[in-house]
Amino acid sequence: MKMSGNPGATKQRAPSQSRATGTKNVRSVERAAKLLSALAIGQDHGRRLVDIAEELGLPAPSVHRLLKEMIEQGLAEKPAHGHRYFLGQEVFFLGLARRNRFPLKAAASPYLDELASALGETVFLTQRNRRDSICIDRQIGTHPVKILYVEIGNRRPLGASVGGIALMRTMAEDEIEAILLRNQGRYERFGCSSKEVLDRILRCQSCGYADLNIELENTGYRGIAVPIVTAQQETIGAIGLGALASRMDNKTVAHHLIEMQKRASMIVRDMTDALSLP
Repeated sequence: MKMSGNPGATKQRAPSQSRATGTKNVRSVERAAKLLSALAIGQDHGRRLVDIAEELGLPAPSVHRLLKEMIEQGLAEKPAHGHRYFLGQEVFFLGLARRNRFPLKAAASPYLDELASALGETVFLTQRNRRDSICIDRQIGTHPVKILYVEIGNRRPLGASVGGIALMRTMAEDEIEAILLRNQGRYERFGCSSKEVLDRILRCQSCGYADLNIELENTGYRGIAVPIVTAQQETIGAIGLGALASRMDNKTVAHHLIEMQKRASMIVRDMTDALSLP
């Protein structure tokens, strides 16, 4: 009996099959990354499976399988008697490996300390991550009534928070439109719409800072934020401040904004000097 080919040779996978497998793997990574972002947005109170599936546009069984595997890897967790999912501890441990890779946080930290001490209010540092804004640092003020509704790690769709509005101030019109379109289904969860976010951005572009009044648990708060803008007109972050609305009359806001804008300029100066070192 005549045999064709080398009997010891390994059977080669067809090119079309290899491409299909590669595409499937890439899609799985993309879904896992989006799932992590969805969990991060709801980290305070967790996310329900049905809400995650709706946000990602995936069948609930597919999302459940992904979550189950991520729980196995420590990237997600769900309390034994709960129905909501959270980011897992492994995400925190992975983040520790990048703690020295945030030059903005390092440059801004002493100035956040100064602002919190001088103004008595809680201040925070926000940075963009694709279509989201993330609080990467916070300093609590000296005022007896602490404002803690913004925590380090809080993630919001760009424009849904006062810091996110400031981050969008120098964006090109087409970029703003693209972000509003991609986030339009996510804004409702934060009590706003794409149109309201656009109005906030336009006001910020007009006056140079973001200003947002919110109500939480029957208490009024007012948040303001200034963008941190380089000489090349690139917005690299935002300094925000949150306080009880009763403590934020227009005169006080004007004073706080001057101090915040000074620190924003100092942060850019320090980062520029650091990059210029041999």
